[in-house]
Amino acid sequence: MGVCESFSKVLLIIFNILFFIVGGVILGLGIWLKVDKSNLFELMRNIKLSDTAASFNNSSTSFLDVIAIILIIVGTFTFITGFCGCCGAMKESRCLLYTYSFLVGAVILIELGIGIYAGVEQNKFKNELSDTMLTVMQKNFDGVLNKSSNVFTKVFTGVMFELKCCGVRNQSDFDPIAANWKQKINGVEQVNPVGCCKLKKPYHYDANKQLTFDVIKPELVNPNCPIEKTVEVNTQGCVQTVIDIIHQNLGIVIGICVGLGLFEILCIVFACCVARQDD
Repeated sequence: MGVCESFSKVLLIIFNILFFIVGGVILGLGIWLKVDKSNLFELMRNIKLSDTAASFNNSSTSFLDVIAIILIIVGTFTFITGFCGCCGAMKESRCLLYTYSFLVGAVILIELGIGIYAGVEQNKFKNELSDTMLTVMQKNFDGVLNKSSNVFTKVFTGVMFELKCCGVRNQSDFDPIAANWKQKINGVEQVNPVGCCKLKKPYHYDANKQLTFDVIKPELVNPNCPIEKTVEVNTQGCVQTVIDIIHQNLGIVIGICVGLGLFEILCIVFACCVARQDD
């Protein structure tokens, strides 16, 4: 075996041991979340996350099931890819190495296809993404920002605070589910979701603090924002805000994508180099 083949073999083994381990962890977490949520909640209570555990218990099980399925799919693919790459390199198995190359190549094609589609059909891609997120949001958002709020509401509210946005497209996204979030605060019915209100300073997630209205109220530019019509609300939707952030950092995004693509291509080259060493 030449120096090139030996170098390629060592790198393949190192890279794919990591992929194998990460894939196994993701797969295991997905299966655990899918079949045994009760033990997950119990663990969260034991590490003093009882409020968060309660919010999971009260949240839509379908939302948790979707997360579990995504984790299982991603974990399985990563696990199998890592196995083929690692074992293929160690055993110098052409079958496993070519299978590994095929799987990594498929990932590259999928990423390339998504990138081209998102670039050529920007408006269509944006609308489809918005429609999907809107369906999820309207199904799971309960709007009650207290210790019993479901986890989706707390996460989405945190995202709106972090990105300074409101809803998926805009604030009108909340109108069809007004009955869920228009609660009374000090006897007055809400007119704005709390997450749409502007903050005095940038929001940063704090694991030691529950995201409730009582906690966030002192941080609001207008403490009465949720219960009165005010200009101190964010109006732009979160999808458009994310798109704006991507455009503002387009150079960094392109650099990351190119770097990832080159890494994946190198993995294929290394695998083929080891597989063809006896030719």
